[in-house]
Amino acid sequence: MEYRRLGKTDINVSYLGFGASPLGDMYGKTEIDEIMRTVDAAIDAGINYFDVAPSYGPRGLAEERLGKALHGKRDKIILNTKIGREDTGSVEKAEYIYDYSPEKVRSSVVESLRRLRTEYIDVYQVHDFTSLHDNRYIAEQTIPVMQKLREEGKIRFIGINSSSIGDLIDLASLSSIDTILNFTHYSLIDQTLDEKLSPFARKNDIGLINASILHMGLLTPSVRVLYNWNRTWDGDQARIKDAVFEANRYCESQGINISDIAIKFAMDYKGVDSTLIGIGRMNSLVRSLRAIELDIDDEHIKHVHEMLKFIPSIIRRPRYNQAKQARPL
Repeated sequence: MEYRRLGKTDINVSYLGFGASPLGDMYGKTEIDEIMRTVDAAIDAGINYFDVAPSYGPRGLAEERLGKALHGKRDKIILNTKIGREDTGSVEKAEYIYDYSPEKVRSSVVESLRRLRTEYIDVYQVHDFTSLHDNRYIAEQTIPVMQKLREEGKIRFIGINSSSIGDLIDLASLSSIDTILNFTHYSLIDQTLDEKLSPFARKNDIGLINASILHMGLLTPSVRVLYNWNRTWDGDQARIKDAVFEANRYCESQGINISDIAIKFAMDYKGVDSTLIGIGRMNSLVRSLRAIELDIDDEHIKHVHEMLKFIPSIIRRPRYNQAKQARPL
């Protein structure tokens, strides 16, 4: 396993990170016994960066399960969780609330520490802060409380998390932060993270984590596992579905599947410190580790990218923006 320094911090993280959102049953039911075996195997494979959040499953389910699985192994890993978004619904129907107030930062860290069965969090990130539509509020109200938590020893480093590259750069310019997590912008479909965000992070020595390299589940062979996509599949969305299916058929004709080629493509990128892959079961871990080692002809990657390159122009249209409004503070 390769390790990279996380920005200006004093920690080295595995370039393959363990995305723990599946532990909250967000992509199908998982069992605690298999979760514990999978976490053990991931650590044995050299993975040391674990990312979770209170909103991954109802009432912090993923945090709760990860905390149990990490019992006795906490010193072996770098733990990242988040503030600002919670799921008060159910596995069947998520109900997100957003709160970035100083009071919520204080209460949320206590709950996360309890669920994760730890005395400190290595990286504490502001989750989906663009839902508030007020970056200055985050800089002036949310992050100062996180800085106090760091002084108290409850957290070690401060991070921010969003799919919006522009907002990440804006907030990082307003505040002193240690890490940035961006999702859906370095994958087989979309590589815009490399244009501005990676150079910005490198210039300012900020740790950079890439996530959602399967593009929120789109780069999978089956629509049944897609997350937060329009199941009616009409109009432009039907074009997306058809293109993904056609790309997967091409991959299979070459002896690979679209998920494997997507993982390999993203994991070969050197412009970030760690790349998260959602892992909830042993087969997901094995698949991810195997995909990293695949020898895939560059021509296959170029061909699939050509088939899918129209997708970003569709999913960035305002009518496909699924962000929810933040709860009034």
